[in-house]
Amino acid sequence: MTEARIIKMLRKFIFLISVVTSILLVGCSKDDGSIPDYTDEFPEASDGGISDPKLNSGIYLGIYAFNDDLYRRPIKELNKESVQGFNSFVDNLTMENGTILYYSVDQALKALQTTPLPPDVTTVALVTFTDGLDQGSMMKNDKYTDDENYLYALKYKIENDKVLGNNITAYCIGLKGTDVKDDAKFKYNLTNLASESKNAIEVASMAEVNAKFKEIAEQLSSTTTVQTVNIKIPGVANGTRIRITFDNPKLASYSSKYIEGIFNLKDKSLEDVEYYGMTSSSGSTVKGTVDGIFVNFVFKGIKNEDGFEIKSANTQEWLYIYSNATWQINSEFDNTENSEIKNEKSSVAIIMVLDCSSSLGSQFKTAQTNAKNFINVLYKEVSDNEESGSGTDPNPDNGNLINGHEYVDLGLPSGLKWATCNVGASSPSEYGDYFAWGETTTKTQYTTSNSVTYNKGFGEISGNAQYDAARANWGSTWRMPAKLEMQELIEKCTWTLTTKSGITGYLVTGPNGNQIFLPHAGRKNGTTLEYAGSQGLYWSSTPDSDTRYSNFLVFTTFSVKTDWGSRYFGRSVRPVSE
Repeated sequence: MTEARIIKMLRKFIFLISVVTSILLVGCSKDDGSIPDYTDEFPEASDGGISDPKLNSGIYLGIYAFNDDLYRRPIKELNKESVQGFNSFVDNLTMENGTILYYSVDQALKALQTTPLPPDVTTVALVTFTDGLDQGSMMKNDKYTDDENYLYALKYKIENDKVLGNNITAYCIGLKGTDVKDDAKFKYNLTNLASESKNAIEVASMAEVNAKFKEIAEQLSSTTTVQTVNIKIPGVANGTRIRITFDNPKLASYSSKYIEGIFNLKDKSLEDVEYYGMTSSSGSTVKGTVDGIFVNFVFKGIKNEDGFEIKSANTQEWLYIYSNATWQINSEFDNTENSEIKNEKSSVAIIMVLDCSSSLGSQFKTAQTNAKNFINVLYKEVSDNEESGSGTDPNPDNGNLINGHEYVDLGLPSGLKWATCNVGASSPSEYGDYFAWGETTTKTQYTTSNSVTYNKGFGEISGNAQYDAARANWGSTWRMPAKLEMQELIEKCTWTLTTKSGITGYLVTGPNGNQIFLPHAGRKNGTTLEYAGSQGLYWSSTPDSDTRYSNFLVFTTFSVKTDWGSRYFGRSVRPVSE
């Protein structure tokens, strides 16, 4: 038997042991008390994620809502241009029968692995709200033998997958719905969809849900600042236990914020390092650098969930005296000279998974309000930074960016700049959001009856934030292209059918050789996504003479042209700017 096979078997055995522990904790097992015998291999743990150095540091948020289907608000930076879009997405959610809980969590985990994020991400979180059980995930994904197998696979991913080197912190908040009959199974779901037991939270009311959302949002937003701690200590005897405290305690045992490890004289390192009241990306062994009789240790990526800030003035070094089992302060340590603290901005990636099943009943509106409160608590951190000048620059045009969104100059006669992504997308190959013509937010259903502009007289809407989805969502000088500007793109550029990141579409090459990619994103009709992968349907800002229709760009595998169509359809928007 190969070494790799042995490691894989041991990994599976360890995971099954954790499953047994979870079952005993919640009192939930099969009728005969046995553990299911799964023949399928658990997936290898993924240390993935996509790092994009062009992205701003900040809070990146996505929302996945579910009932009998899954509704996505893709991960994007939370800022003053996007916050209203997140809130509008929540406002437009509706209740339906069905509860595809497992499938929704599964898709959210995949999104964290496949969405480009800033390289300085130090916190990755999944926040799930559910009112009951799972009813339908096996219909959406038949890879697993049964729903328990699906749940165990999710638990394995949550506990073992990494995103850009970061563990996933998963919270699962449960409010039992009226149709929940199996209390043990309900608790079992919460336990297995949380990264640790304290994050599996059963609540009794929507008020408690709101309180937990607020608490979690405050914890996550506080991690947008990390610290690097450089400590210079006198060399000590091999095996000496060292504690560095940061809250200026009178006794070492009183501290709740400290780093502790055992000094290895030969390697000049700290081993078996543990972090109390904080976390660090430096791990359990930290190699030191020698400076005469002193040793420098650098602890990177220090995060404190409660917003505590480490300061040099409060830093102390303690040595454990084994002979009398006490901690003694090291008088040779000078915190003004021997400690250096650096504050650095970092990014946070969060997906909120929301239950929108009909068993919520009259509480659904409150659930929507709670979700928006969660968004706005996160946004407060962003807006505070913007006001203090330490956040994203809201002013336009920074290199190849306008208000944080990338553009390409294709060398067109008009000089028009075309965005590299659709509204709602974070990469060129993503489909992004779908908008009815003259509307600035997404909907769960696209019909003539809920269309704002259908059969109503309108002029050109380009640049009008009330009706232009590009201006409303991206701000600054971004706007929807007019029909003639789309015609210029067709006539002055070379269109090449291609595939990018597995998505079909056209590579559009301008007169100067620069390029953009337009995916075949399809359209929304009612609740159905149509023609994805075979047609691109992009709104212009120009209405048709018939008040039921407006003009748009359409490209298939064999043609590219402008056309006119019904305003109620949800189509893509690709912004432009002068």
